[in-house]
Amino acid sequence: MGFDVSFHPINENEMLEWYFDRLEEVRQNDLTSVRALTQRFNMDDIYAEKYIHVLKTGAQADSDLAAPFDKTHGFYVAVAQGFFRTYFYLRGSMLTDLIDSNPEFSRYTKPWKEILHTDFARWAENKITENYCSGVFLPYEQVRRIYDDYMNVPAVMVKMDAIFPNGHIDVMLRAFGFCLENRLGLLEATEVIEPNPLDLNNSASYSNLYHCDTQGPLLYQQTALAEVAGAMAARNDKHKKPSGKSNKKGFFSRFFEK
Repeated sequence: MGFDVSFHPINENEMLEWYFDRLEEVRQNDLTSVRALTQRFNMDDIYAEKYIHVLKTGAQADSDLAAPFDKTHGFYVAVAQGFFRTYFYLRGSMLTDLIDSNPEFSRYTKPWKEILHTDFARWAENKITENYCSGVFLPYEQVRRIYDDYMNVPAVMVKMDAIFPNGHIDVMLRAFGFCLENRLGLLEATEVIEPNPLDLNNSASYSNLYHCDTQGPLLYQQTALAEVAGAMAARNDKHKKPSGKSNKKGFFSRFFEK
């Protein structure tokens, strides 16, 4: 069914404050600003320590081709965002596919090199290429633009609905709405969160699991359970004994009789 995709509402100043501006401090083993951030946002101790671990990992990351930007800093920014506020999830639907299928949608995005103005950001792919990877970033102004175009331009709606089927577009619009309400951009990534569709309480996340909006995981669970039920029904049909009359004991006897 594809990647575990998450969508992280964040603006460019927060990318700097929560991640990039902290890296050199962490390299110098100075956590003063980091601790101040975790206290200002009332971050639980367990998540504060996970956040610090992400920063330490980022501080050690290479800034050359040996450590692709999207697989390191881009991904770590998405993980860091999830410690501070709500993020959203979809299984298998992503903005990267929307742009790959419809290159004109790249007008809504902003590459890392224009956000950071640093040399090492030029290596960024600015899209999802594999697991544990950041994807496209839509700044606030372009979130507003793509949302308005979806609502008012039929061709945009048709193309987006094709990439985000089966209720996925509702989650995407929910993420856009959150960004618009809070004047935030939106960064996508893969495998920040890995829901267990059969037991969502046992899902895994590199960030704060409980900051994930529940609509996307519940939609994934609904889809997965329907697939399991369909597979079981097909298996039962395959092994069903042909008969000219119904057997009322049939299926249930296997459960209630020894």
